[in-house]
Amino acid sequence: ETVDRLSPNLNTKIEESLAVIRDTVSKYKNYEFIVLTSTGKDSMVALDLVQKVIPNVRVVFANTSLDVADTYRMAKSHKDWEITNPKEGFYNWIRRMNYIPNRVSRGCCTKFKEGNVMEYLSDHKKLIQFMGVRNGESNARADREYINHNPKWKDKDWYNCLPIRKWSDFDVW
Repeated sequence: ETVDRLSPNLNTKIEESLAVIRDTVSKYKNYEFIVLTSTGKDSMVALDLVQKVIPNVRVVFANTSLDVADTYRMAKSHKDWEITNPKEGFYNWIRRMNYIPNRVSRGCCTKFKEGNVMEYLSDHKKLIQFMGVRNGESNARADREYINHNPKWKDKDWYNCLPIRKWSDFDVW
């Protein structure tokens, strides 16, 4: 009953997300398209939507060295996915840096996702990275638009596309 009641709203969000992906592909014709996935629910929904528009899109999984075995099994089961690996594992890095992760500064995203992927893709000139980031996940993500340029990329012609940014947890599930 809940699915039937909420389907019209979810179908609207799906169509809006697909339109964002189509518009991005049209506007950025000369760019390479990549889906960054963690194998989590948000990135898998984003991947599914992108593959409806770009069936053979390139998929990159960023190994943070912190994921559970099932995550790695899933990533490795997709033979066409690329897997980035850090030069140093997270626990070795925090020991070497004498760093204590905490609620506001974990280090895993900046160093092991963003940093690892930036290095892995450094030779790409024009890049659109589709991601399963949602505005409702945090205050820092609340104001993000569908297309973003990360200041860390400085002069790179790279953009993130966030096709499910308006989705709720419930929509994803």
